Amino acid sequence: MSDEVQVRFDLPKELSGESQVHTNLNQEVLITTVDKLRLGLEEYRMEVEAKQRWVAPSAMAVTLLIAVLTSEFKEALGFGPEFWRGFFALGGVASLIWLAHSIWLSVQAWKRGGIDRLIRTLSNTQKKPPSGGGG
Repeated sequence: MSDEVQVRFDLPKELSGESQVHTNLNQEVLITTVDKLRLGLEEYRMEVEAKQRWVAPSAMAVTLLIAVLTSEFKEALGFGPEFWRGFFALGGVASLIWLAHSIWLSVQAWKRGGIDRLIRTLSNTQKKPPSGGGG
């Protein structure tokens, strides 16, 4: 005796009763070379990284700002409290400049179009103007 249970049914017959089948199979096919795909994916990866570049400088700026505002600097390593306050303040200013530059790069990356730009690049199509749907 076999423990296998076999279930058989006729899919078209089962679907032809009260079921409705809707299809949406219109597809756009893209054929490209490996070189073009590699280049496009590398550009896309750099865009994704650029969108996140603001995180490190913002964390550093906040950390240095908190340190300057809450710390009582003391003499250490042969330098007085004024040196350390100035050192941390200078680091804070430098991280704010870094943050401003990173935000600018991030905004530029967002404007490039992301995955839609990658698809346009791979398919050699230009950016289509928005359709003029009334509303």
